[in-house]
Formats: sequence, structure tokens, C-alpha cells
Amino acid sequence: MAFKIGSTNIVNVRKGSTDIDKVYVGSNLVWERNSSRTAFSLQNYATENSGAASCNLGSNNPIGFWHDGAGQDPIIGDFIYDSQIGGNTFDGGSAWYYNITASEGLQINSSGEVLDTYLC
Repeated sequence: MAFKIGSTNIVNVRKGSTDIDKVYVGSNLVWERNSSRTAFSLQNYATENSGAASCNLGSNNPIGFWHDGAGQDPIIGDFIYDSQIGGNTFDGGSAWYYNITASEGLQINSSGEVLDTYLC
């Protein structure tokens, strides 16, 4: 088992002849086998107070995030994370953000949960 740390280091994750399923640095999960998070892009950290208004935020400054849902794009009930593995849920503050990947607004609460979507 191997994975990247940063952009260059490759680490074999084994204990003896047994593959390891999770790697922690302190209490932070930094890698997990078979992570099922999917990447997508929000328009920087700009926010609006409605789904329709979020559609006007543009797409010239994408920031990468990940969601834990089954589809390509986040839907209501999915959680947004700041990394593909481990990491923290995104504190959206219940504001609306523009999902560049799907051309839609996403309302994300302070726990990182998608509360609502708006097709632009």
C-alpha cells in the first residue's frame, strides 16, 4: 500500500505483512484506505444569502473541496470536507456558495452538511 504525503513523498503503509486501513498523525486522520469522498469546486469563500444570488458569484477562483455523497456532486444531507481523507468538515455558516462543478448553489451549515441546493 502506498500513498502521497504532500506532492512527493511515497510511504508504504504496512505493519509486518498486514496492510493498514488508517493512518493518524497525533489524533488527525491523514489517510484512509478506500476513501469514498468526491472532489468538487466552490467559488472561493464568497457567500450569498440565497441560492439564486449564489449563482452570480462566478467561477474565476475555484477552491477544491470533497463531499461524502454517492454522486458526482453534493446533494442535501452530504457533508463537505477540506481534504479527501481525514480533515475537517467545512464550516459553511449556513450561507450559500456557488458549486462551480455543478453550476448550482449550495447552502452549507456550520457542521459541513448541505442543507439545500439551487440549480443555476
